Formats: sequence, structure tokens, C-alpha cells
Amino acid sequence: MQDPDSALKRAAVAGDRMAVERLFRELYPAVYGFCFTMTRNSADAEDIAQQTFLKAFASLSQFRIAQPIGPWILRIAHNVFISQLRSRRSQTDLDDPEIEHLRSSDPQPEAVALSHETREEVRRALRSLALPAQVILVLRYQQELSYEEIGAVIDAPVTTVTNRLFEARRQMGYALCQAGEGGSDAQLVGS
Repeated sequence: MQDPDSALKRAAVAGDRMAVERLFRELYPAVYGFCFTMTRNSADAEDIAQQTFLKAFASLSQFRIAQPIGPWILRIAHNVFISQLRSRRSQTDLDDPEIEHLRSSDPQPEAVALSHETREEVRRALRSLALPAQVILVLRYQQELSYEEIGAVIDAPVTTVTNRLFEARRQMGYALCQAGEGGSDAQLVGS
């Protein structure tokens, strides 16, 4: 996530309505993408993203301009998501029949089917992980945040991010191994 320039952040923090709107437009796709990946429901993702920006802009005057604003807003999104999840007291369904699958540019049907199958295996494996592992993998690989930025989002030091990311990758590898043909526990025991 590319950080908006400091002049835009400074103007938004000062209350310039146009700057706030521009900031919203620049950051919304990344926030919505994070929310959608976590909920797999477009209506829930829009709701969480909207709540995120309402909370962010309500406390924008407290934001320190020298820091990147993307991780700050993603932390708010993460907290709103966790709050909603706790209030529902049930497992979030990450399947959404409305998901539009990415179209492959490869004209061969076999390649399209294989690509679709691979994406589905990755989605199933991700959903099988505990929520903290899902969050950290999404922040790193979908949002492409640095370890420091992830730490700011989840309120943890970089060493904790490193350890959690290592464990989440291991769990994801195990889940993918279990889903794959001929996968066995022996492959992971030796590594």
C-alpha cells in the first residue's frame, strides 16, 4: 500500500474536506480489499470499510503525519472486523457465492481449470487457519505490508510479526499439503 504524500495527510488532518475525500479515495481500495478477504462478503466488507473510515476520520486529528497512514487505517479496519466478529459470536463464513473468479488470459481450458482449482485450494487452506494467521497472511501477501506496518496494524512488535508470520506460513503449507494429492504428514515432519 503506497502512502499518500505528506501534504495531503497534513491537509486532511487540518480538516480540509477535499483532502479528506481524496485520502478516502486513495485508501479505500486497500481497506475494502482487506475487509473483503477477511469476510468474503461484499456487503460486510463495505460495512466494515465504511465504519473504518468513519472512525479514522473522527480521530484524524490525532494521527501523526510523519507515520504512514495505510497501516493506521488498516489497524482500525482490523479492530472493527474483530469487534464485529466477537459481537456475532459465530464463525465468519468466508465463502461468498458472489465472488467473481479472476479470468485467466490463457485460452486453454485446462489451464483455466487448473488455475481456478489452485485458487480454490488456497482459499480453503486460508479459511482453515485460525483468524490471527489469516489476518497476518492477508496483510503480508494481499496488502503487501512490511513487517513494521503489520506490527502497527496488529499492535505487535516486529519480532512477534516475524514469529506469527513464520507459524502462519507453516500452517498454510500444512493445510495445502493436506489438500493436495498425495500430501502426507511425513513431508512436514522432516522439514
